[in-house]
Amino acid sequence: MREVVYEDKNKYLRRVLLRDEDSVDMAAYGLPVGPPDIELMDWEAIKRDINNYLVRNNVRTRTDLQRTRSLDVVCNALRREVDRVFREKATEEKRTRKA
Repeated sequence: MREVVYEDKNKYLRRVLLRDEDSVDMAAYGLPVGPPDIELMDWEAIKRDINNYLVRNNVRTRTDLQRTRSLDVVCNALRREVDRVFREKATEEKRTRKA
């Protein structure tokens, strides 16, 4: 088995395992070994969390954004969601191994 990185039809890079005898053209059918699909993130929840924080903290301008720790909060909203997706993938892999 070998790892291959390829670009899917939506221009996302994917890392998969292919059999040694398979050509790179078969990458779309390989076993995923990369990070979880970013499409699994709850983008609506992220947008809502960021919006609500900005409204609650009266962030109206770029100056407000820089003066407060708002950019850190925005990044943390993304971090939480990425972490959730990775956690769910790990939990699913554990369940699969036990079965």
